[in-house]
Amino acid sequence: MENLIVWSVPTTEKILRDKTYCETENNSVNLLFEAAKNEYESAQILLTPRYKNVDFYTLEIRPLKMVNGSEIFSDENFTIYNQKYIEVKKLSPNAEHSGFSEGWYPDALLPFEKAKEYKENNVKVGNNQGIFISVKVPKTQKSGEYEGNFILSADGKDYIIPVKVIVWNFEIPDEVHCQSDFVIGSNGLKLGENNYFPEMYAKYVEKLIEFRLAPHRVIQLMNLPYNEGKDFASAVRRYAEKGNLSTIMLPVYPHPVTGINEPVYRKFALAMAEAADEDGVNYFDKAAVYCGFIDEPQLNGTWDEVNRVCKRFEDLKCETADEFLAAKPLTEFRKNIAESMKNVNNYVTIHFDERITEVKAWCPGVNKMDSEEVREKYRKAAKHGKNWWYQCGVKSTEPNYGIDASLLGARLLMWMTYDYGLGGTLYWETVQYYKWVFCAETHCNHEVQIDCYKEAVRCAEDNGDGFLFYPGKPYGIFGPVESIRLHAIRDGFEEYEYLYLLDELCKKAGRSFKEETKNIFSALYKDVTVIANAEVFAENRRKLADKIVELQKNIKG
Repeated sequence: MENLIVWSVPTTEKILRDKTYCETENNSVNLLFEAAKNEYESAQILLTPRYKNVDFYTLEIRPLKMVNGSEIFSDENFTIYNQKYIEVKKLSPNAEHSGFSEGWYPDALLPFEKAKEYKENNVKVGNNQGIFISVKVPKTQKSGEYEGNFILSADGKDYIIPVKVIVWNFEIPDEVHCQSDFVIGSNGLKLGENNYFPEMYAKYVEKLIEFRLAPHRVIQLMNLPYNEGKDFASAVRRYAEKGNLSTIMLPVYPHPVTGINEPVYRKFALAMAEAADEDGVNYFDKAAVYCGFIDEPQLNGTWDEVNRVCKRFEDLKCETADEFLAAKPLTEFRKNIAESMKNVNNYVTIHFDERITEVKAWCPGVNKMDSEEVREKYRKAAKHGKNWWYQCGVKSTEPNYGIDASLLGARLLMWMTYDYGLGGTLYWETVQYYKWVFCAETHCNHEVQIDCYKEAVRCAEDNGDGFLFYPGKPYGIFGPVESIRLHAIRDGFEEYEYLYLLDELCKKAGRSFKEETKNIFSALYKDVTVIANAEVFAENRRKLADKIVELQKNIKG
């Protein structure tokens, strides 16, 4: 009897290391990647030894060849990771009905060469071990089907892994049309990487942008009196010129009297405005503000502070715009910049409450948007553009980024974002490389250093809440180690572009986007509850791609 079972399931499914699955006997290994041009997609190989350990395995990536054609799909388009597992000792409080159980979950994705270097490319008998393969389809790749084989070698024996890549005949843009705000906490870098200097911070910023996400700060502002506005403007220029920075979050800090530290806001806003004028690029078209110090007043009792800060901000941004206009001779472009400065949204993480009167841009929790009636109220309440929403904690059915939660949910969050007319999403922390421990004597949480690869609970009792990265330092990597959850989030942002593209095509073709997508959306989720499985999701993603290809062809023809 063969010792090693080699099998596969889609990467929308999490396979626990210590759980027995019937798929190991019934699923052959067959890797399928379906993607548009300029898109990432992934697949996974799973190894399960029956009666003896596998001491060493490696994977050889080979080029693929187009079916009925001569074109080649390069092996350089693939990246291999070794899945690392983290123990969920107790399910998150609201994840009891998620279908998951306690156990060892795949999460960190260690570059495979590092897994070999640190001798982690082995698997014990009875365990499951995943190899995660990511592909980036080049913009220039010809559409069609490509086939070939990879070679898995395990303890001296070779296994042929059939591979197919289907490249759809459309391209997603470099530009990211959904805004976001993902926080990189300097304290996390200090405790996890033992490094909080700007070069390390920049590595995390670059990685977020690579994943189509916008950082809360494009530059690390550790000591405000010594941070010049030109430093912030320089960082904005550096990252914005790449074209995929969706959101530029203007730095705001609290002040005990005025609510917002107004000189600080003016300094950075005016510096970015002058840079915009010099460059001929209106950076304020992508600007936003999130005042974390008035976050979730329902938990902090800061109702009056929310109203005061929001009201004052509306005046402050207009005063700053007028100051910018007065600084130099008036031009039409400076007037456009000033107008955009006045329209910067302050997204407040709050839901409707009679005590709130001054919020102009709402950012409620996902669970607060669970009916069309409520969603319509939020749409009508938006004063400038579109509202955002946010999620935190781990829930069983609604989309979230928890470890003991569905990867499909993390992905479908962006489908819902487009469907419900929202403009962006916010996540409170990506690098909580420490654990909060409450101290009764001081009546507050303290940051306790941990082994980030072993501790799944950092905040409250939710597994995975507050981190999407792992520190690279334990593996000699200068910068972050990615997670499976981060890849699922990027997949969702890329599929947001599918919907954006289809919507634009429908307008050109005189078709109804709502009619074209209603059956797809209804098969995947109801309100904010995910109802699809991996197979149903793949089928409807394929339908969406087919609609884009069909409409493009009809419009061109």
